[in-house]
Amino acid sequence: MSEEDILYMYKLIDNPAAKEHYAALLKKFRSGSQADCGVKLMSYDEFFAMLEEQGEFKVYDYDDETKAMILGDFLPVLKGSGDPLETHIEDILATAKLMEVRIYPKEEWLYVRVEVKFLAETAKWSRPYQMLAAWDCFNELKGYVFPVGKGRRSELPIELENPENAAQREMRSLLRSERIAAAGKEGRQ
Repeated sequence: MSEEDILYMYKLIDNPAAKEHYAALLKKFRSGSQADCGVKLMSYDEFFAMLEEQGEFKVYDYDDETKAMILGDFLPVLKGSGDPLETHIEDILATAKLMEVRIYPKEEWLYVRVEVKFLAETAKWSRPYQMLAAWDCFNELKGYVFPVGKGRRSELPIELENPENAAQREMRSLLRSERIAAAGKEGRQ
């Protein structure tokens, strides 16, 4: 999004929360700190400190259809985020199992705990990982973490450390085609 686009949205929107969001984006852009809109991977402590600032939360138990919609939100949240995790959208959409949802009403943030797998270099699925992610009502990714073991530890899955190879790219293309075909089929019913 360019500075002109952000300014246009700021002027157009009448919602106070949205106006505040675009004002903050405009400030970031003008201060030259738009680079901080990149990687949202955090440590365990950073992630939960960020959530703590959001105050009280509510936990919900959703039906399967709503869970599928929430998992589908990974697409708009990660697409165009500039985060390296964007490369792995298809992996997440294909394998994510929703374990927990929290709503933070203060700024309308959604927190999810999901079990995901990633494509290894051989284009086979990795072991499952726990992933915690948070985004706001504008689908802006606020942060994510991969907790490991007991305690307050986290680490990046090894599958995310290597650049995408041809086998992974081909498999992700197939997953994308299948997802789009399935969505088209659902739309016709």
